Amino acid sequence: MKSKTPTWAIITAVFIMLIGGCGIKNDIQSIKIRDIIAMKDNIFNAIDKDNMENLDTSIVKTSNVDSITPERVDTTLVVNDTMSGKDSITSLTGKEDKNEREDVKKMLNEVFTISEKMIGRFIIFGYIGLIFSVLLIVGGLFLLIKKSFSIKLVYAAIGANILFSLVRWIMLTGEEIKRYP
Repeated sequence: MKSKTPTWAIITAVFIMLIGGCGIKNDIQSIKIRDIIAMKDNIFNAIDKDNMENLDTSIVKTSNVDSITPERVDTTLVVNDTMSGKDSITSLTGKEDKNEREDVKKMLNEVFTISEKMIGRFIIFGYIGLIFSVLLIVGGLFLLIKKSFSIKLVYAAIGANILFSLVRWIMLTGEEIKRYP
């Protein structure tokens, strides 16, 4: 009678292979970071364009505000404050609203901007991470096969992956910590 692979080994192997598969997905995203950044720029441009087109159409009128004249409806926004239960009238054509939008756009752009040096690191660590993720999947497969070296291979794959993840975390966050004191 052929001995079966223990249940704990099957469950562990499946989890290890799932972690390796998720790692591959994450590493491919790291490699394609330039495409993700380009998509971010397209989203910001679309939001900018949408804000300008919807500036005159984003009027909200409630029954609590009856003193707005028809000429003024085109340039006001009635905001319902749910905390105080009161409505307030805000001008949409004032310079402060445009400045606020520009400040928010500038802040978001600064947060989502990554230096070229960091993009290069993301790509390099993505390729290296692919190797370690495939190693996890191979370790899980060998755990299912039940060879004499299977458990040692799984320990080595998990240890190497943890070590690589720590090095990647240190290398990728070190630059950003210096940038935002």
